Amino acid sequence: MYLLICFYCCCSAQRCLEDGLKYASERRQFDQRIIDFQHTQFKIADLATKVHTSRLTLRNAAQLLDEEDSDRTMYCAMAKQYVTDTCFNVCNDALQLFGGYGYFKEYEVERFVRDCRVHQILEGTNEIMRVVVWRKILEGLEKNVKCKGSFFFVLDFIASSTLCCIAFFCAKFVLKFISSIE
Repeated sequence: MYLLICFYCCCSAQRCLEDGLKYASERRQFDQRIIDFQHTQFKIADLATKVHTSRLTLRNAAQLLDEEDSDRTMYCAMAKQYVTDTCFNVCNDALQLFGGYGYFKEYEVERFVRDCRVHQILEGTNEIMRVVVWRKILEGLEKNVKCKGSFFFVLDFIASSTLCCIAFFCAKFVLKFISSIE
């Protein structure tokens, strides 16, 4: 269920991004479109980045769930917490592009903001998701400390986990790039 909530939030954030982009292209202020202001351009670039990273996080959790990975619960909890928080912020920032009109029901962005906000609470609050993640990390640390008995091994475990995440995303990008060349 966590991933279904994440999927809905990603779709909502994408829609808010698209609607905000359209509105910013049409709305004029100070004799120019608001999309021509650099601040608006930066805001839209940030929103697009957040939507993309949310999708990647969701896909990674879904893949681990399909593969029945032993850490799937932790990654699904991470996805639920990260995606719902990030997508709520995307929807909220997109609402800001609309100004006061963002609160009118004729623009759906106000509904998406409310929906994403409630998804931070449904099926376990995001604070509980953080507890789930922490417990899994603690379990891994205790297991590794018992095996190796070294503080430096714990630091190495944390560093290698971070490097694995970075390597995973880099490898995925390289494979996509190579397949586009062929």
